[in-house]
Amino acid sequence: MGKNTKAATRGGPKDRATSSVDPVADIQRRLLDAQASLERDYARLRELDTRYRYLLHSSSDAILLFDAANRRIFEANPAACHRLAVSAVALIGSPIGTIVGAVSEPVLTKKLDGLMVGADAHSFPLVLADGVSVTAVAALFRQDGVPVFMLHIDASTGRSRAQSREAAGERGLAEYFASSPDATVITDRGGKIVQANAAFLALVP
Repeated sequence: MGKNTKAATRGGPKDRATSSVDPVADIQRRLLDAQASLERDYARLRELDTRYRYLLHSSSDAILLFDAANRRIFEANPAACHRLAVSAVALIGSPIGTIVGAVSEPVLTKKLDGLMVGADAHSFPLVLADGVSVTAVAALFRQDGVPVFMLHIDASTGRSRAQSREAAGERGLAEYFASSPDATVITDRGGKIVQANAAFLALVP
């Protein structure tokens, strides 16, 4: 009886040491699992961002994104810059009201205010700053938890036949550029990137 009790006593500290290691190993395993999960989520987010930018840059219609709070533009696709004859540098940070004529500014403001209180998105006429009448659609969504507006200007409105043919040619070139498997960028005269295709964006960390 005494020997058995003594043997059990000698084995006690070893058992306790072994049990004290298990929680550490479990925590390390959980950390590794969490890291692997974060890396998978990051890869999915990058893929979604690449698709989003591809759709934005390849669209032949003018698309502007602007903050719902201050209503300043933070992103404009190449078609918007071309349609408005304004560089992306000049558009970014500008109030959305600057792209429309004085007669349409209150119309646009009313549409945006309505979206903020739950109104449905519908197409509506706008007169741009250059005096051309177009059809537009405004939508409200959330990006990273922040309310954001998107203004979509139909490329087929406010154009002559010659302009439509020119736009079709530009659209074909834009589609080729966007779908090219080669990473490609377009820069201004100062060397600043103004457009990049999906293949290039996939390489950027």
